[in-house]
Amino acid sequence: FRAKHLLMGRIVAVKVLPRAKSNPQTEAAFRREIQHIATLDHRTLVYALDAGHDGKVYFLVTELVDGIDLRRQVLRYGPLNEVAAASVVAQAARGLAHAHARGFIHRDVKPGNLLVDADNHLFVTDFGLARIETDAGMTMTGDLLGTLRYMSPEQVEGNAVDPRSDLYSFGVTCYEMLAGRTPFEGETPLSVAVQHLKKEAEPLNNIRPDVPTQLCDLIHTLMSKSASERFDSAATLLKELRNVQ
Repeated sequence: FRAKHLLMGRIVAVKVLPRAKSNPQTEAAFRREIQHIATLDHRTLVYALDAGHDGKVYFLVTELVDGIDLRRQVLRYGPLNEVAAASVVAQAARGLAHAHARGFIHRDVKPGNLLVDADNHLFVTDFGLARIETDAGMTMTGDLLGTLRYMSPEQVEGNAVDPRSDLYSFGVTCYEMLAGRTPFEGETPLSVAVQHLKKEAEPLNNIRPDVPTQLCDLIHTLMSKSASERFDSAATLLKELRNVQ
C-alpha cells in the first residue's frame, strides 16, 4: 500500500501479510524478510523504516520507490537498449553483491523484484524467500521456491543453492529484458523445468544483433547449467562487466 507515515510525515510503502494468508509458515517467512531487510544497507536495496504487527496482521514499512518493476517496463516500452541494460546489470549486481557478502541468498531474483524509478535508479526488492547461506534449511529437497521461469537448475531439482543460483536467475532476467521474453517458455510448469535442466537458450545475438557480443556472452555465462561454469560471485560479474565494450 502507498501510505503516509504520520509521525515522520513522509509517503511510504506498507507491505502487509493478509490475515487470510497467515499461517505459521507465511508468518515465519514475513518475519525473516523484515529481519533481512533491516540487516541490509545499500542504495540499490529498498530500506526499511518500520515493522511490526497489529494483532495477527504483520506489516513492513519501507521507502516508496516511485517507478515500476522491470517486467512491467519491458511489457510497456519493449526490450531495453544496450545502455539501459548495462546499467541494470551493474546496479543489480551491486545490490546482490552486498547481500551475498552478508551471507544472504535472495532465491527469487526476477524482473518483478527489480524496481526502476524515474531517474533510472534500480532497487532489488522482496527478500521474503531469502536465506542465510549457512542455514541448515538451505537444502529444500522437493521444495520449489521462487518463480519457475527464473529458477536455477539446482533450485528446480531441490538441491542446495548458493549465490551462483541468484546469478542464474539474474541471467534469465537480463535475457528477458533484452529479448522481450524469457529464454524458456512452455505450456506446463514441468516443460519449463525440463528446459532449465536440459535446453540451451537461443543465443541472444540471434534476437538482438545490435547488442554487443560481450554483453550477450556475459548473460549466457550467468545462465550456465552448471553453477561451476557461472561467475563465482556478483562481485566477479561487476569486474567482467567493466570489460564489455
